[in-house]
Amino acid sequence: MSKFSGKTSAICRLSDHVIVGNSYLAEYAKQFNQNVTIVPSGVDTVKFIPHKRKRDGNKIIVGWTGSSTSQTHLEMFSPMLKAVFANQGEIELHISSDREPVLPEIPFVWHRWTTENEVEVLSTFDIGIMPIPDDKWSRGKCAMKALLYMSLGIPTICSNVGANRDVISNGLNGLLSTSTEDWVNAVKSLVNDRKLRRLGDAGRQTIEERFRPSNVHLCLPKLSLIHLPAVPRKRHLALKSVSFNTDDRSSFFDIQI
Repeated sequence: MSKFSGKTSAICRLSDHVIVGNSYLAEYAKQFNQNVTIVPSGVDTVKFIPHKRKRDGNKIIVGWTGSSTSQTHLEMFSPMLKAVFANQGEIELHISSDREPVLPEIPFVWHRWTTENEVEVLSTFDIGIMPIPDDKWSRGKCAMKALLYMSLGIPTICSNVGANRDVISNGLNGLLSTSTEDWVNAVKSLVNDRKLRRLGDAGRQTIEERFRPSNVHLCLPKLSLIHLPAVPRKRHLALKSVSFNTDDRSSFFDIQI
């Protein structure tokens, strides 16, 4: 664990009930506490609504958004990105983040992320991507990039890892990729097949049905029946993400008491 070994397991053990964001975190928490409920991340479907794409000539915009922390994942996939963009003059990489990425030999357009321009910038994407490594940290993530793309009706390609599998049914509401070849083929398919880009419509429907706030809240009523002890030794824990790494990324879960 970051900084304090065993801290997350101890908090789970001492809690009356643990709330997690995905099935991977639920499996972890159940090692220490059988009272676990999955409450997935939700998306503001009023703010994040599909917009007509702003065309820049014939360019197809492949986009990524995220923080400087998760941008390290994008940067580690630079060999894959080189393969995807090789000899494909009709596509262009756009990145929205709080730090300009380091992607040698890969042309891209960078947009500094702000709350004010987030929807406007993301709405220019024709394809949204979320490459992440298959490690314990990534399996604990809750697929928020995919949820944002899908809410905006953007056809989405994600690494076949963790909560991405819970959100995307491959070929039905998005695409899942494992190898570099998978990524190259997935992007080419969406670039060359305009009808396949209707996966974005199916993605929006998934958000409407499962991840809009009113539907996410349906997971909560059972929690109102939890009895709190008279002497509050234990507390309720909301665990949205967990790090099993040994580096200095200390903000690895969110606790709500």
